[in-house]
Amino acid sequence: VYKRQTTLDAQGLGRVMVIAGDISPTVEGLRITGGDAAGLGGEPWTGWNGGGGVYVISATATITDNRVFSNTNITNGDGGGLYLYHSPSTLSGNTVSANTADDGGGLYLRDSAATLSGNTVYSNIAAVGGGLYLRDSAATLSGNTVSANTATWWGGGLYLDNSAATLSGNTVSSNTTGGWGGGLYLAGSAATLSGNTVSANTAYGDGGGLFLMVSDATLSGNTVYSNTAHDEGGGLYLDGSDATLSGNTVSANTADDDGGGLYLEDSDATLTNTIVADNRANDVGSRRGEEYC
Repeated sequence: VYKRQTTLDAQGLGRVMVIAGDISPTVEGLRITGGDAAGLGGEPWTGWNGGGGVYVISATATITDNRVFSNTNITNGDGGGLYLYHSPSTLSGNTVSANTADDGGGLYLRDSAATLSGNTVYSNIAAVGGGLYLRDSAATLSGNTVSANTATWWGGGLYLDNSAATLSGNTVSSNTTGGWGGGLYLAGSAATLSGNTVSANTAYGDGGGLFLMVSDATLSGNTVYSNTAHDEGGGLYLDGSDATLSGNTVSANTADDDGGGLYLEDSDATLTNTIVADNRANDVGSRRGEEYC
């Protein structure tokens, strides 16, 4: 059965959609494109622009089965595709692609305990958080695919800033950053990650798969494999992070410098039942390619 979709195209003249106030709308089956939030503001405290395609503030929206693509927010802008502020919205089955922003190429969540499930976020570009940027957001992400996104500085796939988010059963793959955290970058975030697959991500700095900065996160049952760091920590890099790792598999990762599988710096982490095998480092931690502490 062919399902025709309605296209909303802002043609670069502003945002495509604004959802504001104490309302609970449903947005379903749309093609949302051509948005540009330049000069529109909407980002509290900083005065930056929020949401090139969709801007949601204080609303509880249900956003389902939409395509959000080719929107932009690159002049002091957060959230190329979507921006949520104080919004416990539900996003499911959406495709978010080819959007650009300064922070959060695909999506940016601020103070939003949103629920994201079954979404595909790919080929978005930002300086920080190529696919998603979560700030002060205890969001729940499950069963999403985050792939082929690019960040200039940190967090090719996802960037979590002071966000005690819960991530389960997601696939984070083939993302790239010019700095740290090819797949994920956690900053001051006591997040919980379980059953995720983090693979084939690349960091031209540290932490090919994941980079944890002062983040006492809990990681259990994750698979971290075939990631590359051109500096240190092919699979994971922990800096000042007393994280708990249990039941994870860290394999076939590569670091051009130290720590093929794991690199721990000033981190009293706890590792139990974790397999670290077949990783490679070209410097320290290279004998068995396992870890550097």
